[in-house]
Amino acid sequence: MRHVLLPAALLALLPASLAAQPRHVDVTASAGYYNPIQSLPSYRVGTETHGAVLKPGFVLNLAAERPVSRSVALRASWLHAHVELTTGNRADDLRTSDARLDALVGDVVLRTRRVAVVHPYLLLGGGVKHYGFDTEGLDDDAEDAFEDGRWSATAHLGAGVELDVYPIRLVLEASHYGSAYEPIEDDDIRAAWQNDLVYTVGVRIRAF
Repeated sequence: MRHVLLPAALLALLPASLAAQPRHVDVTASAGYYNPIQSLPSYRVGTETHGAVLKPGFVLNLAAERPVSRSVALRASWLHAHVELTTGNRADDLRTSDARLDALVGDVVLRTRRVAVVHPYLLLGGGVKHYGFDTEGLDDDAEDAFEDGRWSATAHLGAGVELDVYPIRLVLEASHYGSAYEPIEDDDIRAAWQNDLVYTVGVRIRAF
């Protein structure tokens, strides 16, 4: 009889335990600075090698986060950066066009103990990343090389702090997106690892 009552008691306590877990969803809207660490893969024009450089630019980020415990949460986010792409191999023959970066990632959020109004956290996850290009300002060879990028798998690591400054919560965050990138199927262009750093400041609100 005792063996029956113990599991029954545990099952009875389970709904109360689940109800005690946080059930809200937080939404964070942020903006900041996008910094690509290295150039995009080079491409060949005849016997010459031309470079392709993404310049730093403005970035927007929107994230939704659901806690699963006091120190762990699950987060989904969308990142969009608007930048410039410069191509060429000589200073007097450089071409510039608009470019963009989009990323969709999911993360596990690991929060440490709060210190006064400061609540640090770490991000660990991954998703997909995409480079897109407006090729109107480029020469023909660059247009062929950067007609558009593929969605590719990306790793995502980050760290941030949440500041409880009544009546709002400010969020300061730095993160890294790393992925292999290859513009098109071209024997003259090899895939290269791309590292993108993002620094943002935002506001977090409780949506529901």
